[in-house]
Amino acid sequence: MKIFIVFSLFTITVFSSEYDAMTKACNNGVATACYELGSIFSENHKQAKTVAAQNYFEKACAYGFDVACKQLSLSDINTSE
Repeated sequence: MKIFIVFSLFTITVFSSEYDAMTKACNNGVATACYELGSIFSENHKQAKTVAAQNYFEKACAYGFDVACKQLSLSDINTSE
């Protein structure tokens, strides 16, 4: 049980660090970081998360990442849910 708790805390800490790094990279114009963040948020279909996904995909597209632009055009992300 203790091993699982330690592993869980380690996983959360690592993800948090990676998330912070990706957010910083996205805010500094790294399109692939924005796209990855959009992908993470699009996996959860709650309205607040889909809005975040849409915003990250739009940022990645604006930075010239064509895959993000295509994702936006084909996406089933619906921000009006």
